[in-house]
Amino acid sequence: MSSPLALRSRWAKTTRYQRLNFAVVGCLVVMFALVVALVATVRIVDRRAGELLAEAQHLTATAADARDASTALLTWQGGSNDARVALANARDMMNSHLAEVDTFASPDERQELQRLNDQLAKLVDASAGVAISSTTEAARLSADYEVLAQQFANRGQDVSERALGDLDGWFYGIQLVAAVAAAVFLMIVLSVILPLSRSIERSLSKLQDWRDRSARESARRLLNSQVSDGLDVADEEGKARAVLERALRVAAPDLRAELLLADSSKAHLRVAVEHPDHGRAGCGVVSPWSCPAVRRGTTMVFEDWSSIRTCPHLARHEDPCSAVCSPLTFMGEPMGVLHTTGKVGEPPSQEVVEDLSMIAAESATRLGTLRAFARAELQASTDVLTGLPNRRSTEDCIRHAIDSVSGGAIGLFEIEGLIDLNDRLGKTTGDRAIKVVAESLQFSNRDADFIGRWAGAEFVAVLADKASNEARSVIDRIRHELEESLAAADISGLVVWAGIADTRHENTVRSLLQSASDQIMAARSGLEHHVVSSASTPE
Repeated sequence: MSSPLALRSRWAKTTRYQRLNFAVVGCLVVMFALVVALVATVRIVDRRAGELLAEAQHLTATAADARDASTALLTWQGGSNDARVALANARDMMNSHLAEVDTFASPDERQELQRLNDQLAKLVDASAGVAISSTTEAARLSADYEVLAQQFANRGQDVSERALGDLDGWFYGIQLVAAVAAAVFLMIVLSVILPLSRSIERSLSKLQDWRDRSARESARRLLNSQVSDGLDVADEEGKARAVLERALRVAAPDLRAELLLADSSKAHLRVAVEHPDHGRAGCGVVSPWSCPAVRRGTTMVFEDWSSIRTCPHLARHEDPCSAVCSPLTFMGEPMGVLHTTGKVGEPPSQEVVEDLSMIAAESATRLGTLRAFARAELQASTDVLTGLPNRRSTEDCIRHAIDSVSGGAIGLFEIEGLIDLNDRLGKTTGDRAIKVVAESLQFSNRDADFIGRWAGAEFVAVLADKASNEARSVIDRIRHELEESLAAADISGLVVWAGIADTRHENTVRSLLQSASDQIMAARSGLEHHVVSSASTPE
């Protein structure tokens, strides 16, 4: 048999649902037991009441028949036939009661009834043929029957009263049992079922809240995954902005929103993305560090534009509104802010705020990465001193021209005298001369498809879709512009040489540049002096 501690331990391990099931089953068992007890009690009461009522009826009937016998004896005179018949009937009835009296009469009453019935039978037999001369015995016998009838009548009255008393007692007992059953049931309901049902209701409410949070979290994770995947496949900033427009439509379908991004100087903010359906939010911030959300590095929610703690830029908004500002930071550097506005006093829900913060974080990561890649690619493909494409970029462009079906021509420009200029006036002057040449070439880029720096004093121009004869005039014009730029910059002692090579005749970068360099060498060898004002492009 389990100890109370073991039972208590088992009960502590049960769940609320199991306890509620136990309580409900216990209530049903108790109610069933009480109903069975009530039904059994009613059946017992009914049977006992029937027995008592039957006894009372027998006693009453016997008393009535005894009175009839007494009356028959009193009316019997002279042995008339009617009197004899009545007397014989009385005898038969009393004899019939003699068999039933055992169940309800006492032994003395049965013996007295037997004696009277015997005397009545003698009187009936005696009166069969003769008349009884004396009525003394009949009168005495009538009186005895009357006494016995009165006894049976009293007994019947007592039995009836006792039956009624027993019925009343059983009725009160049934009422008491019903009251106890109702009290027990009410106690179980109040002490077990109601607390458990309330606990289960709270658990169901928590479960529903958890389901709602799980659904919102799943939707947020899905949106996060979609935004992340969409930004990952965007290899340009413009494509990433298109992804962010679609994300704003999903995350804030009823709000105005805009994404402000810093320019290359990181000192000014420009509108990069706006809500495709509701347009801009109208934020007046002009630089990243003037935004409170950027300075704090966290998303800020403003319920009312007129409150004390509102953003100063929001206070200057055209229309009353609430706002959410989510900063964009990449590797600790501010990139911009995602600004969203709604109805005044009704800021976006916490779920929308979290979605906007997620979009801001994802967009900062992707846009920052794209910009970092663009800067790295620009640095890898740009000459540091001149800003022109470097040797690697120039070589890639020449290969592209070689692979092109339409072909093209390249022009090689060589600045002679740069080393002497560095020796005479210093490297700073030499660098300034290189920058002047680069600026002039960038200005001449309208005539060439590509211009880059090949080596220290060598520059290359690529003219697509042009043969060497067609490109000659372009190259010669660029050379004259270089000389004019150097003269305007008061830089003397430099000579600009130019050579042309056709991609239709040479199929490698090295052979093209070698062909152009050979032309320059041929031009130099045809001159008497190394220092000349210009060099003609050879045929």
